[in-house]
Amino acid sequence: MIQAKFDAAVTNADNVRHWANADGLSADAAASADVRQTLRNRARYEVANNSYAKGIVLTLANDCVGTGPRLQLLTEDAEVNHIVETAFADWAREIRLAEKLRTMRMAKATDGEAFALLTGNPVLRSPVKIDAQLGEADRIVSVITQAHGKVRAVAKGVRKTKSRYGGRLEPLRHLDLQFYEGRGDLDVVTQAETRDHWPAVRDDLDRLGKAMTLAEAVDQVAQEKQADARLYSMLVGALGTLNDSDSPMIVPAFLLKLLAHEGVAPTLDRCVVCGGNVEFVAFDPAVGGLTCALHQRGRQISSQAIDLMRATLGGALATVLQVQEAPATHEVASAVHRLWEYHVERRLSSTELLS
Repeated sequence: MIQAKFDAAVTNADNVRHWANADGLSADAAASADVRQTLRNRARYEVANNSYAKGIVLTLANDCVGTGPRLQLLTEDAEVNHIVETAFADWAREIRLAEKLRTMRMAKATDGEAFALLTGNPVLRSPVKIDAQLGEADRIVSVITQAHGKVRAVAKGVRKTKSRYGGRLEPLRHLDLQFYEGRGDLDVVTQAETRDHWPAVRDDLDRLGKAMTLAEAVDQVAQEKQADARLYSMLVGALGTLNDSDSPMIVPAFLLKLLAHEGVAPTLDRCVVCGGNVEFVAFDPAVGGLTCALHQRGRQISSQAIDLMRATLGGALATVLQVQEAPATHEVASAVHRLWEYHVERRLSSTELLS
């Protein structure tokens, strides 16, 4: 009998280190999110601390980009060519296009990847209101969960065009998520499946602004890693209601019930100064609710607005959401937002942007 063996298949003390990384993975399969992060960190460290490497990267960026792209139009109308070429040059200077392209080329050489988003920027002095925003592939997301409160996690590679998450981790999505609990403060998103994305909300600018206000309010009061199933249910229910109908009371009613959930509901059945159940004429967040004519504090408020606030906290929310826009709904919105800022000590920026 003849026995044979392959020397290359034998692992011993002499070759164990040589074959340590022979795992059978392709280059793409081996470049996991953790491996890419390690490579990026090491490459950035090397470029930051090695003047030779930094010089190579700078030279590459300057040679590739230089002073930036220059548009050359070759139509038969020389005047049109000049106007369009000048407009492009003015826009490129306004958004610092050459500087951003050089930064992206340096990032490509150092990190192996570079990302930019074309977004609208109304503050640009150029007639073209398009800007280029630079960013990284990873994104930190804040998620309201049913069993773990607010969870902040890293979604690795989410900005890549071939990301496995697609658009599922965009704001205002109802998802089934799986996390890997890391050693630091941030978990890692490992899986995401969509439950609902409320299409009517995302397709309407006014509803989208209201939905962003609801989400921002919950984010401001939610505690990290502390379960609050009621808070989760309130947000999901409010977004579903907003998807079905655009009520002017959806935001103030939600904020009012959210403040009640946090234990700071306003006093609406008596004067907070004297305790009397008389005619109420004003609302003051600093003292906690309504005041009578004799002890008037805060801003004046109508009886219709008071009725809406009482109905919201008294179990008649469905009736409140059927109310049409009127001066009373604006009064409630103003009073509730002032009450929110007093107790939470933060403003709702999404409301200010859309006001």
